[in-house]
Amino acid sequence: MNIFLTGFMGSGKTSTGKMLAEKFSFTFIDMDEMIEKKYGKTIKDIFYQWGETEFREIEKNVLNNIIQNHEKTVVATGGGTPCFFDNMKNMNKNGITIYLKVTPEKLFERLLNDNQGRPVLAGKKKLSASIVELLAEREKFYNKAKFIVEVQDHDTIPQIIEKIQKILKTTRDGN
Repeated sequence: MNIFLTGFMGSGKTSTGKMLAEKFSFTFIDMDEMIEKKYGKTIKDIFYQWGETEFREIEKNVLNNIIQNHEKTVVATGGGTPCFFDNMKNMNKNGITIYLKVTPEKLFERLLNDNQGRPVLAGKKKLSASIVELLAEREKFYNKAKFIVEVQDHDTIPQIIEKIQKILKTTRDGN
């Protein structure tokens, strides 16, 4: 079984995923890091040099590789991963998907000083409006996750892990 963490950039997929993997004695994979390592370029460089279409193909192929070759793995997906091709359907079919749902205001706060490394937000004049708009487009895909974890503004990573554990326990116990 694999666990796929989905959600908007800045939602805490990587930080949560690392701790969740450790808690369950699973392997952890950050898809963006895996892509950067494989291609020797940053996501931003791949995006700008090859375009978003090529990047999304690469992302799909990496996801398929993870599904085919890894088990007992927590995967932090890219923010756009669930929104292209049949990626979300594929993740749902091959593991547990969890949407880390964070408010646009909190995402803005987290991304305020980190949007230049995020190609779909880089250079946006009105970051807050761009986050709200892009989140609205993507949320229909995120909401297809098997589970949604509402991340409150004050939640720590251990608290988010606790919420995930409760969901998984309830599911396992059939409640």
